[in-house]
Amino acid sequence: MDGWGANEKYPHALGEPATSINRWYLKMKSELMPYAYSIAKEAVDGKPMIRAMFLEYPNQYTYGKATEYQFMYGPYFLVAPIYQETQADEKGNDIRDGIYLPEGTWVDYFTGEKYEGNCVVNNFASPLWKLPVFVKSGAIIPMTNPNNNVTEINKNLRVYEIYPDGNSSFTEYDDDGTTQAYLKGESVTTRIESEVGSKNNVTITIRPAVGSFDGFVKDKATELLINVSEMPKKVAAKVGKNKVKLTEARSMDEFLKGENVYFYDATPNLNKFATKGSEFEKVTITKNPQLLVKLASADITANETSIS
Repeated sequence: MDGWGANEKYPHALGEPATSINRWYLKMKSELMPYAYSIAKEAVDGKPMIRAMFLEYPNQYTYGKATEYQFMYGPYFLVAPIYQETQADEKGNDIRDGIYLPEGTWVDYFTGEKYEGNCVVNNFASPLWKLPVFVKSGAIIPMTNPNNNVTEINKNLRVYEIYPDGNSSFTEYDDDGTTQAYLKGESVTTRIESEVGSKNNVTITIRPAVGSFDGFVKDKATELLINVSEMPKKVAAKVGKNKVKLTEARSMDEFLKGENVYFYDATPNLNKFATKGSEFEKVTITKNPQLLVKLASADITANETSIS
């Protein structure tokens, strides 16, 4: 973040584990491109992508300087960078004090630990790899496949990560990404809704995509990463009025190769992009369990998709 420092900032110039950690965050950023693009669209005439805390949560605390070193990334991500040494060791591991969490439930993005908001968190463990990032419970995050540049994005796939809590919704935005045809209305919006009912039944509804643009691919597979606390008793899916027969995958490899499948990942591995053979590759980083669901390719403009 230091643009004035004399040392090189390129990740590879710093060696390991910086190279592996930077690659991981850059890949994560690439996966979040559909979310970033959607909040960029909102920024045209609404709130900016990077938001001072008082823009989302105006109160006497955020109006002051207490939250000047944290920010919201769109409506769902709260980021509290490590901006000073507090209890740093020789390897750069530290803690973060003074993280303000507004009202609501917040989830540590890298562990799944939940915090009830309207509080200040101190002594938050931040090893060198860990940027303090919290996700608002109820979040619906459009994602895509990890990539090195946008030309590698799989246009035949849409991905959503969900943190079910109460009733929530998000509208994903897309256009050709190149021209100004969007000014003429050439774009696509997709509304995603999450509802937690009685007995912790969760229903995720993806409304039909609306609009079009040059290069828009209507036929897409749908993948969901649903953050849960335990294995669901039953998983069902519908595309339009038709029920989809889902098969339980016995392994992540089987899930990745299949379609109309689901997989309960009890310990998702977040450390997927470390340099081969490096010490950082041996570091275990896992978060809360996730239910992964993958549906076969279908016309996303023609039918509503629902998972329960």
